[in-house]
Amino acid sequence: MDSAPDPEVLGVALSRYAAVIAYLSEGIALEVALSHAAIEADRWSSVSAAWGTKLAESTRIDTSLVDLFDYHCEVARANVERPLPPLDVDYRAFARFFLAFCQSASPLDFLADRGMVENDIFRLQALWQTRLAEDEELRKSAGAAWADEGGVPEVHPSPARLRGT
Repeated sequence: MDSAPDPEVLGVALSRYAAVIAYLSEGIALEVALSHAAIEADRWSSVSAAWGTKLAESTRIDTSLVDLFDYHCEVARANVERPLPPLDVDYRAFARFFLAFCQSASPLDFLADRGMVENDIFRLQALWQTRLAEDEELRKSAGAAWADEGGVPEVHPSPARLRGT
Protein backbone atom coordinates (compact mmCIF):
# COMPACT_ATOMS: atom_id res chain seq x y z
CA MET A 1 0.00 0.00 0.00
CA ASP A 2 3.02 2.29 0.16
CA SER A 3 2.42 3.36 -3.42
CA ALA A 4 -1.34 3.87 -2.93
CA PRO A 5 -2.69 7.35 -3.56
CA ASP A 6 -3.15 9.53 -0.50
CA PRO A 7 -6.52 11.24 -1.03
CA GLU A 8 -7.21 14.62 0.51
CA VAL A 9 -10.23 16.26 2.10
CA LEU A 10 -10.10 19.98 2.87
CA GLY A 11 -6.42 19.90 1.91
CA VAL A 12 -5.51 17.24 4.51
CA ALA A 13 -4.24 13.88 3.29
CA LEU A 14 -5.82 10.72 4.66
CA SER A 15 -2.43 9.64 6.02
CA ARG A 16 -2.19 12.77 8.17
CA TYR A 17 -5.78 12.45 9.41
CA ALA A 18 -5.23 8.75 10.20
CA ALA A 19 -2.03 9.59 12.08
CA VAL A 20 -3.89 11.95 14.40
CA ILE A 21 -6.60 9.36 15.04
CA ALA A 22 -3.99 6.66 15.71
CA TYR A 23 -2.01 8.91 18.05
CA LEU A 24 -5.14 9.86 19.99
CA SER A 25 -6.02 6.18 20.43
CA GLU A 26 -2.57 5.71 21.97
CA GLY A 27 -3.09 8.51 24.49
CA ILE A 28 -1.00 11.13 22.71
CA ALA A 29 -2.30 14.64 23.43
CA LEU A 30 -4.31 16.23 20.61
CA GLU A 31 -1.94 19.20 20.35
CA VAL A 32 1.07 16.90 19.94
CA ALA A 33 -0.75 14.67 17.43
CA LEU A 34 -1.85 17.66 15.34
CA SER A 35 1.61 19.19 15.39
CA HIS A 36 3.23 15.92 14.32
CA ALA A 37 0.72 15.55 11.48
CA ALA A 38 1.11 19.22 10.48
CA ILE A 39 -2.58 20.03 10.91
CA GLU A 40 -3.54 23.40 12.36
CA ALA A 41 -5.52 23.06 15.60
CA ASP A 42 -8.17 25.54 14.47
CA ARG A 43 -8.89 23.35 11.42
CA TRP A 44 -9.12 20.03 13.25
CA SER A 45 -12.85 20.11 13.98
CA SER A 46 -13.83 20.65 10.35
CA VAL A 47 -11.16 18.29 9.00
CA SER A 48 -12.18 15.56 11.43
CA ALA A 49 -15.87 15.94 10.60
CA ALA A 50 -15.20 15.93 6.85
CA TRP A 51 -12.96 12.86 6.94
CA GLY A 52 -15.38 11.07 9.28
CA THR A 53 -18.23 11.69 6.86
CA LYS A 54 -16.15 10.63 3.85
CA LEU A 55 -15.05 7.40 5.54
CA ALA A 56 -18.59 6.59 6.70
CA GLU A 57 -19.98 7.17 3.21
CA SER A 58 -17.27 5.06 1.62
CA THR A 59 -18.21 1.99 3.65
CA ARG A 60 -21.55 1.84 1.82
CA ILE A 61 -19.88 1.68 -1.58
CA ASP A 62 -16.39 0.26 -1.25
CA THR A 63 -14.22 -0.44 1.79
CA SER A 64 -10.95 0.41 0.06
CA LEU A 65 -10.83 3.91 1.61
CA VAL A 66 -11.39 2.46 5.08
CA ASP A 67 -8.73 -0.18 4.37
CA LEU A 68 -6.34 2.61 3.37
CA PHE A 69 -7.24 4.53 6.55
CA ASP A 70 -6.50 1.42 8.65
CA TYR A 71 -3.18 1.00 6.87
CA HIS A 72 -2.19 4.62 7.58
CA CYS A 73 -3.23 4.21 11.23
CA GLU A 74 -0.98 1.17 11.55
CA VAL A 75 1.93 3.01 9.97
CA ALA A 76 1.41 5.91 12.39
CA ARG A 77 1.23 3.60 15.42
CA ALA A 78 4.74 2.43 14.59
CA ASN A 79 5.87 5.95 15.60
CA VAL A 80 4.50 5.50 19.12
CA GLU A 81 6.57 4.16 21.96
CA ARG A 82 5.53 3.50 25.51
CA PRO A 83 7.71 1.90 28.16
CA LEU A 84 5.76 -0.68 30.16
CA PRO A 85 8.14 -2.02 32.80
CA PRO A 86 8.53 -4.80 33.69
CA LEU A 87 6.60 -6.25 30.72
CA ASP A 88 8.95 -4.83 28.09
CA VAL A 89 12.16 -5.89 29.83
CA ASP A 90 11.33 -9.21 31.55
CA TYR A 91 9.96 -12.04 29.41
CA ARG A 92 8.70 -13.99 32.44
CA ALA A 93 6.73 -10.95 33.61
CA PHE A 94 5.28 -10.54 30.12
CA ALA A 95 4.28 -14.22 29.95
CA ARG A 96 2.51 -14.12 33.36
CA PHE A 97 0.79 -10.86 32.46
CA PHE A 98 -0.29 -12.08 29.01
CA LEU A 99 -1.76 -15.30 30.42
CA ALA A 100 -3.76 -13.31 32.99
CA PHE A 101 -4.90 -10.92 30.25
CA CYS A 102 -6.07 -13.82 28.06
CA GLN A 103 -7.87 -15.51 30.94
CA SER A 104 -9.59 -12.34 32.10
CA ALA A 105 -13.38 -12.20 31.78
CA SER A 106 -12.93 -8.70 30.34
CA PRO A 107 -9.48 -8.29 28.81
CA LEU A 108 -9.94 -4.61 27.93
CA ASP A 109 -11.03 -3.83 31.50
CA PHE A 110 -8.02 -5.84 32.73
CA LEU A 111 -5.80 -3.50 30.72
CA ALA A 112 -7.66 -0.34 31.69
CA ASP A 113 -7.35 -1.25 35.38
CA ARG A 114 -3.59 -1.17 34.85
CA GLY A 115 -3.49 2.06 32.86
CA MET A 116 -2.99 0.25 29.56
CA VAL A 117 -4.72 0.12 26.17
CA GLU A 118 -5.15 -2.66 23.63
CA ASN A 119 -2.30 -1.39 21.45
CA ASP A 120 0.08 -1.87 24.39
CA ILE A 121 -0.49 -5.63 24.08
CA PHE A 122 0.14 -5.53 20.33
CA ARG A 123 3.37 -3.57 20.85
CA LEU A 124 4.54 -6.00 23.54
CA GLN A 125 3.81 -9.01 21.36
CA ALA A 126 5.76 -7.51 18.46
CA LEU A 127 8.64 -6.60 20.77
CA TRP A 128 8.92 -10.11 22.20
CA GLN A 129 8.49 -11.80 18.79
CA THR A 130 11.45 -9.79 17.52
CA ARG A 131 13.55 -10.52 20.58
CA LEU A 132 12.73 -14.24 20.45
CA ALA A 133 13.67 -14.40 16.78
CA GLU A 134 17.02 -12.74 17.50
CA ASP A 135 18.01 -14.34 20.82
CA GLU A 136 18.64 -18.08 21.02
CA GLU A 137 19.07 -18.07 24.80
CA LEU A 138 15.73 -16.31 25.22
CA ARG A 139 14.07 -18.88 22.95
CA LYS A 140 15.56 -21.72 25.05
CA SER A 141 14.16 -20.25 28.26
CA ALA A 142 10.80 -19.13 26.85
CA GLY A 143 8.92 -22.32 27.67
CA ALA A 144 9.77 -22.03 31.35
CA ALA A 145 8.50 -18.46 31.37
CA TRP A 146 5.02 -19.64 30.36
CA ALA A 147 5.03 -22.29 33.09
CA ASP A 148 5.95 -19.73 35.79
CA GLU A 149 3.09 -19.61 38.29
CA GLY A 150 3.99 -16.29 39.84
CA GLY A 151 1.32 -13.66 40.21
CA VAL A 152 0.41 -10.98 37.75
CA PRO A 153 3.23 -8.43 37.78
CA GLU A 154 2.47 -4.83 38.61
CA VAL A 155 2.91 -2.68 35.52
CA HIS A 156 4.31 0.84 35.57
CA PRO A 157 3.19 2.38 32.26
CA SER A 158 4.86 5.52 31.07
CA PRO A 159 2.90 7.98 28.95
CA ALA A 160 2.89 7.19 25.26
CA ARG A 161 5.14 9.39 23.18
CA LEU A 162 6.08 9.80 19.56
CA ARG A 163 9.54 8.59 18.59
CA GLY A 164 11.98 11.43 18.37
CA THR A 165 9.94 13.81 20.55
